[in-house]
Amino acid sequence: MVGADTVVAAEGKDGSEVIFGKPTSAEDAVETLRRLSGRQHAVHTGVCIIADGGEKTSFYESTKVGTVLHVLYIQCILHF
Repeated sequence: MVGADTVVAAEGKDGSEVIFGKPTSAEDAVETLRRLSGRQHAVHTGVCIIADGGEKTSFYESTKVGTVLHVLYIQCILHF
């Protein structure tokens, strides 16, 4: 069995780290992209693998990402 999840993190207005959950709608996705627009962020992915014999392996990968495309461009893509 393989399980994995990914979260996006960025610095909030007060300097603390904000974790962005999965968007619940297209509007929520656009709002998340708007909040990330022009800012750097990090993407964290965790993976867990359980083999047939029960042996477990887990790991994670974190990547810093440059600024997000301008949100108006993204909105145009989502509407076409």
